[in-house]
Amino acid sequence: MSTTTNGASSGSDPVELAASLAIDLRAAIDRIADPDLRELIDQILLNLGARLALRLS
Repeated sequence: MSTTTNGASSGSDPVELAASLAIDLRAAIDRIADPDLRELIDQILLNLGARLALRLS
């Protein structure tokens, strides 16, 4: 995740930072051994994303 942190300090585009964070997050979730826990985390993140999208629209 240091790439995301470094990008934030250099004033990168917020969309690029969000995409980088999403890639890092997906990689971390994929390393979770328990498939039920991975699915739960995916559902939580989808819900969070939907709520953020509603607030930003």
